[in-house]
Amino acid sequence: MNVNVSISLATPEDAAAIADVISEAARDLTNKHGPGHWSAVATGKGVLNGMSKAKVLLARTSGQVVGTLRLTSSKPWVIDPAYFTPVPRPVYLVDVAVRPGFQRIGVGKSLIEAAKQMATALAGDSLRLD
Repeated sequence: MNVNVSISLATPEDAAAIADVISEAARDLTNKHGPGHWSAVATGKGVLNGMSKAKVLLARTSGQVVGTLRLTSSKPWVIDPAYFTPVPRPVYLVDVAVRPGFQRIGVGKSLIEAAKQMATALAGDSLRLD
């Protein structure tokens, strides 16, 4: 089942909603799999910091933010470039989160499709998932 989702660029006013989605997804993963690198909760301040260096996409349904991801040209510290084919302009897809009640119904797929289009618009020649 797919849900009607609209994808847009986030604004600073969306920071609290983004932090809420990321934190809710982190708590869900921790409940299912135990503590790990996925367990960190987000803050509005942290989200704003990430927005200053990247493009953040939001998925909304019925006005509610239900998913997010961030696209950046800065290599995240956790990514080892040795695992990838060298390219001049990679774009990294990070901080992907979908609110648990909206998973497995097309929200993540919609975000990824929009991210692919945006990576092309950013003149990226590859999209790398953190």
